[in-house]
Amino acid sequence: MAEQYLLGIDIGTSGSSGVIVDDDLAVVASASTEHDFRVPNPGWLEHDAEAVWWDDFVALSRELLDGTGVDPAAIAGVGVSAIFAAMQPVDPTRSRT
Repeated sequence: MAEQYLLGIDIGTSGSSGVIVDDDLAVVASASTEHDFRVPNPGWLEHDAEAVWWDDFVALSRELLDGTGVDPAAIAGVGVSAIFAAMQPVDPTRSRT
């Protein structure tokens, strides 16, 4: 059986990080990036969902895969963690509603 990998992405308050691990859970690669957030009112925090949640996920995934040469077909699972329960309603074209 060909080696398989797991991809994990964590979207945090001020940055995102990602990791690829192999079958033995050994880290093959890791990467991180910072991002902005807004505090429109005391106790509030806002991210631009497209620029932070989606773009960070895509950029980190590409960086990890390109940097390791891991075949995307060998990724057996993807896990994503975020800072809190949140949602961004979108229409069928992924435009904000």
